[in-house]
Amino acid sequence: MSPAHVTLSRLAKLRIYGASLRPDWEPETKFIIFGAGRSGSTLLGEMLNTNPDVVCVGEMLASRKPAPETYLRSLARFEAHRNQVKTFGLKILEYQLWQNGIKGHAVPIFLQKLVSENWRIIHISRKNAARQALSAEMARSRGRYHFRGDEERSVVEIDIPNFLREMSDFAQARCDQIQILADIPHISVEYEEDLKNAISHEIVLSKLAEYLNVENIFDYSSSLKVATGRDVSKVISNYSELQQVVADSPFGTLED
Repeated sequence: MSPAHVTLSRLAKLRIYGASLRPDWEPETKFIIFGAGRSGSTLLGEMLNTNPDVVCVGEMLASRKPAPETYLRSLARFEAHRNQVKTFGLKILEYQLWQNGIKGHAVPIFLQKLVSENWRIIHISRKNAARQALSAEMARSRGRYHFRGDEERSVVEIDIPNFLREMSDFAQARCDQIQILADIPHISVEYEEDLKNAISHEIVLSKLAEYLNVENIFDYSSSLKVATGRDVSKVISNYSELQQVVADSPFGTLED
C-alpha cells in the first residue's frame, strides 16, 4: 500500500512527533515535491529513491495532520534516522494543503516558512492539462493509478462534463502554483520536458543531484508506464467525442 494511504497508528504518530525533540536526527537535506496530481510525482520520487542516500516518501499530508509544520519536521528526522540517510523528501499536492487548513495567502507563507527551515522545493507540473485530466479520469474509472511493464489497460468511457471541469482546474492550478512560488526559491521539473521520455531522465536527475547536494548515483530507468497508454484512442470508448471537446478548448491535446 502506498505511504499516502496508510493510516498511522497512534503509537506511530507519537513516535514521529516525538522526533521533533531530536535535532540530532535532522537530515542534511530536506525536500518537497510540490504540485498537482498526475504530473509524474510518483515517477520522480521512485527515481530519487534509487539513490542510497535519499528517502522520498509519499503524500504524507493526504490526511489531516495536527500542526502540519511540526509533523513535517518530525517526519523528516524520524525517517532520516530510521533509514540512516542524509536526504529526506516527500510529496505534497496543493489540495492537500487545503485539507490541512492551509488555503489562499497562507499557502505561500507556509512554503516560505518551510524554506526558512531549510526545506528545498521541487515544483512538478504538466503543461498539457488535457492529458493530465484524462489520466485522472481514467485512473478513477479503473480504480488504479499506476501501471508497470506491458500490463493491459481496460477500455473506459470518459465522463465529458467532469473531464472538462478537471481539465480547466488543472490548467488553473498550474498557473496558481507558478504564482505561489514566484518569490520562493525552488527548482522546476516539467513532465513533458523532463519525465515523459526516458532520454531526459539523466539530465533532470543530474540537476536535482546538484540542487539537493547529493551524489549523482541515480538509476535513470523505471518500470512505471503511462497510465493512459500512449495511444488513448484504443482505450476510450467515446474517443471521437472527447477529441472534439479537447480540440475546441485551449487546454492542450489528447496526443502525448
